[in-house]
Amino acid sequence: MSFTKTCFSRMKCRSVCLLLTMLVSSFGVAETTSFPTYITVLPNQTLLTYPQGVRLSQVLSDAYAQADYPVYSLGTTLVDPHKQPMVEVQKQKVLRQLMLLNTPETLNLAKQINSMRFVYYQEIESDPNKVQAFAKRNPLLNQEFWLYLPERPDYVKVVSPQHSTTTVVDIQNNAELRYYLATFADAEKEGQPYDSLWIIQADRKIYSVSDLTWSDKLYFLSPGAMLFTGLQDLPYEFRDLNGDIAQLLSHRLEL
Repeated sequence: MSFTKTCFSRMKCRSVCLLLTMLVSSFGVAETTSFPTYITVLPNQTLLTYPQGVRLSQVLSDAYAQADYPVYSLGTTLVDPHKQPMVEVQKQKVLRQLMLLNTPETLNLAKQINSMRFVYYQEIESDPNKVQAFAKRNPLLNQEFWLYLPERPDYVKVVSPQHSTTTVVDIQNNAELRYYLATFADAEKEGQPYDSLWIIQADRKIYSVSDLTWSDKLYFLSPGAMLFTGLQDLPYEFRDLNGDIAQLLSHRLEL
């Protein structure tokens, strides 16, 4: 082998070794470097501080220990404040379409939406026992989050284009959807006027319901659920507006 080839081989070997050393060093820094994690617990605005990443189960345990009321786990929400602009974009999109339509009904909805607070929430298991029992439901949290721990509401809410404010209807044991719609419309249960609408349950899951007039299927609401009765006879180019509003309403935060 020539002197030139030998030197080239040695230089190549040294370069590879140096690169490997740098990579190992970088991974070592990534593994050892940690940043504090801050969890703001709402509505009490208690701050939980951890020296590094923390499991959801630990956060729930610490937050529950400081709550001076029974927590409604179904409504528990983990909020990522750093992703808030994504929700604001959705809100402005909905408001822009409502203003373009410019009817009394769409203006009523715009007024209600502007009175609400919306947040970007992370999908989590909110039952502390299930979080503790299943590793996949116990994520590692880093940096900054808000944790909303509500009390159990004694109402459901109705958002309707016919009203400029959101209506509160008291929870009734064993009552199903048609009861709440009849109460809202001041009508008999059999004569309630809504055939389709959106349900946003307390855990933020969205359900589109139709054929209420003819179907005998029953729908039960969780405390804190929201009903959106929807806009009727929308132009084709606004065909997705009702669904977009329902999606936005699932991001509301009630403090």
